[in-house]
Amino acid sequence: MNPTGLISTWDLLQEFGFMPDASVGFSDVMPGLSFDFGNFKLKASCVMNLHFVEVVMFTGYVTTPRTMTELLFELPRQVESREQCAAWIAWNLKGDVPKHEPDWLKEGRLHFNLLPWERRRAAYEARPHCSVSRKWARLALDTLATHLTTVPDAALVEFVFDGAVLTIRCEGKVVALPGDGSSWQHTYLIRAEKLRHLPQRLMRDPLEVSVFDGALTLENRRYEGVIPV
Repeated sequence: MNPTGLISTWDLLQEFGFMPDASVGFSDVMPGLSFDFGNFKLKASCVMNLHFVEVVMFTGYVTTPRTMTELLFELPRQVESREQCAAWIAWNLKGDVPKHEPDWLKEGRLHFNLLPWERRRAAYEARPHCSVSRKWARLALDTLATHLTTVPDAALVEFVFDGAVLTIRCEGKVVALPGDGSSWQHTYLIRAEKLRHLPQRLMRDPLEVSVFDGALTLENRRYEGVIPV
């Protein structure tokens, strides 16, 4: 059993019906594979990409009486599931209509949500965030900046939003300001040393306060090291 839980992309391609094809150029695994969609052939080879990462590279040409479109994309050597592999191929072929569309490709079109960039987009849209007026934000940040000059670097600054009020706490000092948005599931902590350089000018109104990828964002500044509790 694979301890990572990942599945070989190459094995899945053969399950999908990709066949050995001696016309495929260089490949770490020989022969390469191809799938005939009727109006174009998609070839697959195991290679190292320009970033020195081992991938499965897909190539081909879709031709019509007036146009010729080159296909060139890659997948990691291992994927999370059969559905993700099919979705990855389907996403790259979404501008091209195969004459023969196999069931696995149709299934892949239903699972774009499994693709890494779609997951990241969904996670970003669901990130904890709220909007506060520039006037209130300026007052709150000025108050916080003054207080931060009196606390040690290791002091924890707490950010929490209940759906109506954004509350910032640090070493007994509380700053609260009204905000709009959905309540946050967690309280977020960040060390005082990370916030030594708060925004001096606020260009947006309202200002967004958000947490994503372990960082707090204020205006256009990111502060790394956020911990959810």
